[in-house]
Amino acid sequence: MSRKFQRIGIFILIMLITLPACSPKTAAEPTTDPNMIYTSAAITVQAQLTKAAEGKPTATYTLQPPTETPTVEPLPMQTEPGVPGEPVQTATQASLPSATATYAPPVAAAKYELVSQDPADGTTLAPDYKFDMIWTIKNTGTATWTEDYTVQFFIGDRIGGTKYTINSYNFRESVEPGKTTSIIVDMMAPSSPGEYYSWWKIKDENGNNFGDLDVTLSVGGPTMTPTP
Repeated sequence: MSRKFQRIGIFILIMLITLPACSPKTAAEPTTDPNMIYTSAAITVQAQLTKAAEGKPTATYTLQPPTETPTVEPLPMQTEPGVPGEPVQTATQASLPSATATYAPPVAAAKYELVSQDPADGTTLAPDYKFDMIWTIKNTGTATWTEDYTVQFFIGDRIGGTKYTINSYNFRESVEPGKTTSIIVDMMAPSSPGEYYSWWKIKDENGNNFGDLDVTLSVGGPTMTPTP
């Protein structure tokens, strides 16, 4: 409420109180109730104040929308050995590229079939007997065997002692699909009686295994002379 309206209200109130005192009294003048004077003055002042308030602009407030709060996902609780209650971040395993073979297995092109061997498995030889171990094989694949193909000692007994120590033999000729060839390895029966086993591998020109050749022989007792 402004000072101006306060002064107006007080002035009106004083005038209403002093006005009857200044007027000439008559014998028939009715008596005025002071409470009614105060009530009237108060109503007048209230009306003035209300009118003044209606003339003043009303402040307008614009409500701002609430700011969105981002939702934070809680971390999973500790389930593995460690500090109880500590959150654990889950790691994502990266996928690694799988290795791809750049060449076809050699067996797809190079195949063989054992036709015969001499001496046969179980043959008994005299101690220190020299002989040729002969395996005859057939080319049943699609590749032509060349002289770069080999037969190599793999495991077991070399059967030859200190005299025959060559562990790799090249093919003696080229072999086309459907043809046969003989693999010849120098051997000599050991001096001590017993049973001996020798295992060899067939390899292509790149050193890939595609076949197995082996023999089991005995030394001592009755002897059988292998066919020359």
